Amino acid sequence: MDVELLQLAREAVAALQTGPPPNWAEVASLWVSAIVGFGQIGVIMWGLSQMNTASEQRNRQLDLMESAQREQAARQNAALEQQGEALRQQGEALRQQGEVLAELLRRTA
Repeated sequence: MDVELLQLAREAVAALQTGPPPNWAEVASLWVSAIVGFGQIGVIMWGLSQMNTASEQRNRQLDLMESAQREQAARQNAALEQQGEALRQQGEALRQQGEVLAELLRRTA
């Protein structure tokens, strides 16, 4: 088997040596294509990096907006609770005032 492999290798080398010389225009074209391809990959990677940076910045802004909204909701909730307590006190005062007026009406009648 080693003899067959050695014979195939010799034939391959002979075929390469007897072939036409390389076309330097094609070789240069391949190099240019490779450079352009790697350039495009670089641009794509840079674009993905920029998108990642923008996404992180947007996420930070959304987090800030969310915390500000939570704080505002907490302040509004506290204000509404205070208003509710004030209205409850006003209602109690009006009820007491109504009882006093009703008692005055009974006494004057």
